[in-house]
Amino acid sequence: MYAEDDDEEEEDGYIEYRDRPETYVVPILFSLIFLVGVLGNGSLIYVLCRHKSMRSVPNTFIFNLALGDLLILIFTVPFTSTVYTLDSWPFGEFVCKASEFAKDTSVGVSVFTLTALSFDRYTAIVRPVQSFVSGPRSKVVIVCLLVIWVTSLILATPAAMFSHLMKANGSKIPDEEREMDANGTVIGPMFNDIYICYPFPPELGPNYPKLVILLRFLLHYCLPLLTIGTFYVIMAYHLLRRFNSFTDFRSQQQQPNQNRARRKLAKMVLSFVVLFAVCFLPIHVFFLWFYFHPAALQQYNGFWHTLKIAGFVLAYINSCINPIALYCVSTSFRKHFNRLLCCCSADRDGSNISHSGPVSYCGGGSMCAGNNSRGAGTALMSDDPTVITHRSNSRRQNTIITSVNRRNHNENHRNADEIPLKEIHQQQQPQAPLDKQSSC
Repeated sequence: MYAEDDDEEEEDGYIEYRDRPETYVVPILFSLIFLVGVLGNGSLIYVLCRHKSMRSVPNTFIFNLALGDLLILIFTVPFTSTVYTLDSWPFGEFVCKASEFAKDTSVGVSVFTLTALSFDRYTAIVRPVQSFVSGPRSKVVIVCLLVIWVTSLILATPAAMFSHLMKANGSKIPDEEREMDANGTVIGPMFNDIYICYPFPPELGPNYPKLVILLRFLLHYCLPLLTIGTFYVIMAYHLLRRFNSFTDFRSQQQQPNQNRARRKLAKMVLSFVVLFAVCFLPIHVFFLWFYFHPAALQQYNGFWHTLKIAGFVLAYINSCINPIALYCVSTSFRKHFNRLLCCCSADRDGSNISHSGPVSYCGGGSMCAGNNSRGAGTALMSDDPTVITHRSNSRRQNTIITSVNRRNHNENHRNADEIPLKEIHQQQQPQAPLDKQSSC
């Protein structure tokens, strides 16, 4: 990750850092990425942990995605920035290994979490019955997260083992500054030594970098995106076929909010996937060309140099852009973010983003609020797919409950058509609470 600058020698020799435009541009970009990413992902993690109404299976995966992004922002971006401002790696070999390890781990966590999110949307839309009867999902989610992290850590182990400081030639030493013998002959080295954090040890041969680059492309990019694409093609086909079905059309009319929320959440996950694919494509293209093209060193020019830098910048932008995308598509996240940024009271949950019962998960991926002993309605998702709301069974009950509240507010203006509150409770049939949803 940090060793690509050793290829930037031209015919005239080493290019001084002060003569490179990226020396001044890249650190500014990385600083903005770091600040926006840490604030955005940190706020996202806080919101998901602070507010119970935000806890659901999809949001648990989004929490894991934010955690992986925060990992790469804290342990990788600051050290990468020094590559474009300092001639030599100043942090030692341990930080080199740790930074490479954190980078590979976080990329794996991100792409595997996106795959799990896509599969969750697939089961919610295509196989809602199987999703419901499979039982409590908290254990399944925990096992899935453990598999994601363990797999990512295993795939990142070679980076921790083999990353090292590689010695290379830096700037040329003027002849008058070089060491001379008694006869006046220059005997000192021609170049200053610089050290580069390099993940590929020379003792493993020239094919080891090719193997690592190819495996990264397949396991961290190509295969996950192919799997995600398959899920979304099946979902699109299922939604089109269901829309044309008369029976399911009536079901959509009966539960418009739930169906709308499922589609909106699927679109939100798809936006994360598209951002990941776009942001990581340039760096994969550069690495595949550089390590597999036989004349890459000779053909390395300004275009490939710009593509390499743009690839790193876009890859790090992906770690800070997900909270921004979520802010744009989710009303509930936007409300919580605005409240957090405005330093309002953390104890105010807001009437539009709270629920009255314990959190549970309905079949088909919809988030529900379990009924209490006095409640009578079913819990449906609102138009915002990331928040849980409560709704009564029928319009008539909503009207009755509203009128009763008004009666209690002002008994002098009681409406003769209103039904007493105890009659409402007699009409309402309590439902057994479903399994509680796993929290983040």
